[in-house]
Amino acid sequence: MKRFVLDPPPEFAGLDRHGKPLRSYHRNLPHWRQDGATYFVSFRLRDAIPPTIRAELRRLRANPDHRESPCDSDDGKWRRWLLRYEASLDESHGACLLSNDKHRETMRNALRFFDVRDESCPGSESRHEPRYELGAFVIMPNHVHVIVRPIRPDRYPLEHILKSWKGFSTREINRVRNGGGSLWCEESFDRIVRDAEHLYRCVQYIGRNPVRAGLGEDVCLRWIRPSWKSLGWDFES
Repeated sequence: MKRFVLDPPPEFAGLDRHGKPLRSYHRNLPHWRQDGATYFVSFRLRDAIPPTIRAELRRLRANPDHRESPCDSDDGKWRRWLLRYEASLDESHGACLLSNDKHRETMRNALRFFDVRDESCPGSESRHEPRYELGAFVIMPNHVHVIVRPIRPDRYPLEHILKSWKGFSTREINRVRNGGGSLWCEESFDRIVRDAEHLYRCVQYIGRNPVRAGLGEDVCLRWIRPSWKSLGWDFES
């Protein structure tokens, strides 16, 4: 990866360790929240991780030290769990519904629906009150990675945003395929982006995901915010 030299995008603020309050809650995974924060979020289809690997992940997660970090896994506490989780997703287990062009477009529309207007992209105006700013995303056959900043966390927190993405895409995909039932794993993995350099690493992770999984652009969809690209933020080739 190239040496990081970019200024952060407008409105981005990294993890504030000593100012704004940090809130947390635990389900199967820890979730940390801070007003104004930008998050790197991963969510997957229900069948994306086989039962044997889910059991392995539970064993890795059982270490109580794995519940202490407010942002990510670089300190090693989450490293083994995260590497195994990511590797499993990239093995393309399950039905991989998002490899279908129509389903992938449905997911893209869900992500972009309440995105804030991008001043550098004419015609990007939404008819709806924006709820978040997207930085980048990749839609893989069985999972999605997103960089997102809630702009009204008091009214539309990250949990609400994720629920709306999953709910809309489930209804539309089931309608197209004449199916039913829940498509997504209820819980998502998220972490607060620490600083601009960490943000850049998240962007490049998203950009490299299809190549890392050995997949072509015909079954994946990458996107980065146009105003970020105009500042030099882009996927490395």
